[in-house]
Amino acid sequence: MRVDLGIPHDDSSSLSSLRRWILRDDSLRERVEVCSEESQAEPGTMGDALDIISLALTSSLALPAFIQSVKNWRETRRAQPEVSITVGPATVVLAGDSDELTAQLVEALQRQESQ
Repeated sequence: MRVDLGIPHDDSSSLSSLRRWILRDDSLRERVEVCSEESQAEPGTMGDALDIISLALTSSLALPAFIQSVKNWRETRRAQPEVSITVGPATVVLAGDSDELTAQLVEALQRQESQ
């Protein structure tokens, strides 16, 4: 399962921190492969370049642990940045701290992956 992470309006330091966090998370060892990509603004536009972390999860069963890891990382940040999570054409934004929201995210992303 391919999952892309982004942090809008980031100077790349938060995204680098999140990448290191995921790589060090014991619950994700051997369940996720991480590589960095850079998505540039379209030619002729003034949009910011957005860095993206692309991940390959071993299966959709790793998704709950992955989202929990992202939530845990956000809790360590002074200003908890929004994190966009994309699976296929579906993008959700992790911005709150509700466990119910996390369950809805997991369900929506797993549903997208199974289509």
